[in-house]
Amino acid sequence: MRGPWRIALLSAGVAVGVVLFLVLRGEEQDGEPEPPPPTATQPKATTTVETQPRPRPPLTVRINSRAQGLTRISIPRGREVLLVVSGDPGAEIHLHGYDVLRRIPARGPARIPFRATIPGRFEVELEAEGRQIADLTVLP
Repeated sequence: MRGPWRIALLSAGVAVGVVLFLVLRGEEQDGEPEPPPPTATQPKATTTVETQPRPRPPLTVRINSRAQGLTRISIPRGREVLLVVSGDPGAEIHLHGYDVLRRIPARGPARIPFRATIPGRFEVELEAEGRQIADLTVLP
């Protein structure tokens, strides 16, 4: 055998060898079963993302120090609070028990932020006048 027949026979032998290799290789991999494709009855994998709860905004309590009478406030323990006190500029506001002092600025009200951690009843007063303007109760 000479010439083109020899090349054709050699090419056919290589082709048969490649096909046999692929077929036999595929049978070896069949030894491990593949997982079935997901169906409607199988739960799909999900990713759970834990998020931190949003912090609650502070409880804002507005007090007008010029008003007659007493503002009464009840607050749950642990709550963030913002007292917003309006009145005469320069007047000093004292939150007893928490021992916080703030002056009412020339523009706008005094702001007294705090966390209500101490249970009980506390006065909010105009310090110079000694006049109570609010009664704050922090619930246990």
